[in-house]
Amino acid sequence: MDFMKVAIKAAKAAGEIIKKRDLGKIKEKTIPGDLVTKADIEANDIIIKIIKENFPEHNIISEEIHFDNIPSGYTWVIDPIDGTLPYTLGFDYSAVSITLMKDHVPIVTVIFHPMLNELFTAEKDKGAFMNGKRIKVSNENRLSHSTGYCYFLKTNRSKGIKTILLKLADKVKFFFETGCGCWDFTRIAQGRTDWFTHEYHSIWDLVPGVLLITEAGGKATDLEGKPLDLSKKKNACILSNGKVHDQIIKAIKKGDE
Repeated sequence: MDFMKVAIKAAKAAGEIIKKRDLGKIKEKTIPGDLVTKADIEANDIIIKIIKENFPEHNIISEEIHFDNIPSGYTWVIDPIDGTLPYTLGFDYSAVSITLMKDHVPIVTVIFHPMLNELFTAEKDKGAFMNGKRIKVSNENRLSHSTGYCYFLKTNRSKGIKTILLKLADKVKFFFETGCGCWDFTRIAQGRTDWFTHEYHSIWDLVPGVLLITEAGGKATDLEGKPLDLSKKKNACILSNGKVHDQIIKAIKKGDE
């Protein structure tokens, strides 16, 4: 079975668990507001099971459980429920994300919004798709007319607001904080919104957006416009349609002067 077929199979299997909304006892991780539910664990387990059945020699990095000590160039990066907090609150835009990296380069990604039955897929150099239909980023090239997303965890919210948000707030049309990075990435890849930025994004949250958005014609860098180092567990990042990318970097830099 090829990589994409396995990723889709695993994402849809996890999606069936998520649709049941069996939260169980909701637990809080070390970061306040960072939650884990029974559905997170069960979805995580089924994804790992399907991947290991097909590719036992591959590494897996998961938000819930980490396997990363096998000598292989292939690593699966998974988030069984991206957007656990909105999921516990009854919102429908949470997602399953599964990405395969080869030597720290994303080559296959699947983002599945099970409540909405939206399946986003991308393969390196083959484009990005929603439910099999090709998607492209927007053509908006004016930062002042753009809409995007900022995302800040409770522990570093003040820093993130100071580092990014205060420098962009008066220069953009509107911004959102949804609590689900994959929702943000899929809207950008569809051309419905224009940019996303975060000053400290975890690898399992970041890599699906990097491949999906770049394959849809967009761009992904750090806050200075340099290539992302996806061998690191966390990155400061800007993901955008590419047309407003340099304007975001300039706004952030100018705010430091």
